[in-house]
Amino acid sequence: MNYQRPENELVVLCSRANLCDDAQTRIKTLLDEDTFDWDYCFDFARHHHVTPLLCYHMERLNLPNVSQARRNQFKVWYHRHSFRNLFLTSELLKTQRIFKGREIPVLTVKGPVLSKMVYGDVTLREYADVDLVVRVDDISRLKEALLNTGYKLDEETRLEKDSIYMQSHYNYPFTHQSGVFNLEVHWRLWESEFESWLHTDTIWQHTTHEMMSDNESVITLNGHYLLLYLLVHGTKHQWSRLSWICDVNELLSSDVDIDWEALRDYMRTARMRRVVLLGLLLARDLLGAALPDAIVDMINADRELHPLANETYAALFAQKPQDNRLSYFLRMREHPIDKARHVLRMWGRRMVPSMQDTEWIKLPRSLYFLYYLARPVRILASAIWRRSANETNSVKDKT
Repeated sequence: MNYQRPENELVVLCSRANLCDDAQTRIKTLLDEDTFDWDYCFDFARHHHVTPLLCYHMERLNLPNVSQARRNQFKVWYHRHSFRNLFLTSELLKTQRIFKGREIPVLTVKGPVLSKMVYGDVTLREYADVDLVVRVDDISRLKEALLNTGYKLDEETRLEKDSIYMQSHYNYPFTHQSGVFNLEVHWRLWESEFESWLHTDTIWQHTTHEMMSDNESVITLNGHYLLLYLLVHGTKHQWSRLSWICDVNELLSSDVDIDWEALRDYMRTARMRRVVLLGLLLARDLLGAALPDAIVDMINADRELHPLANETYAALFAQKPQDNRLSYFLRMREHPIDKARHVLRMWGRRMVPSMQDTEWIKLPRSLYFLYYLARPVRILASAIWRRSANETNSVKDKT
């Protein structure tokens, strides 16, 4: 990997929980450069949500080229971050006790459980909220439990099985009474166009318990299904954060058992070979993830993967998202039928009535089906209005 700036390389080197001797030696070499820009380095790490790892290693390595003022900056940031993560972890366990008491099955993904499971420490990963997955039939009971525990729900949002909101969305962020974080509840993992890669109903059959304290555990994904989830999640966001690649690398470096044969079977039957291989390629090239020979052979056999990886690297280090979203996802689909289905599902999701439609025109529940007819009209009317407003502003500017 060729880096245009030493700051980028240092952040990438620090984006793992454990540093080998070669990485530590390279970090010391990079810091010998007089032009090293710490402000840019810190901003780059924050942009990619790997600041905890940067601060952790910079404080632990005790490098002579790091000033005391800079050490204090890292120390203060990491302590504040750790306090927040510990608070979120305690809140997760608190809500889990409530859900267990009401016999509501809840699956925890990302956040504290992923940090504990693959990084070995809840403070080494950055997360802003807690993500939970619940079955649609349990939404009402879970909503009631959260509202009675100090969480807030927008009065205009109807979290009911047949509501427009639940049809057009896949999650809802319950705001904690403190106002400093959300508890994000999912009834689907993501938008409809990504469901074929890893369906929500499927993951409930592949779970494990992760101990979060001496006597408390939470339910999360196991083995290769956790890896699949991380790979699809990163793909969905076009791998625009280094932290998502870091998650994959840490999972592969952990003692979590990955059934590679089962993974290969799933990627063939679900026709998601490129989704799996691109994420693994990024983790290998950037962070040194060790991959089985059979996976490496598959990577080398796909001519599309390396151009996709190069585009991802360019976007990562430019700190801006790729502007080829539809083209990107069509290239990730390997079969013409899947390409067509992706476009149709994406279009179909956009045609599902939204909260804006219900605010635009009020209909009784018995006539909710008419929102499907009203939505295209509202979208067209909004587009015409925006175009007219732009033309009016353009005329004003010229005069």
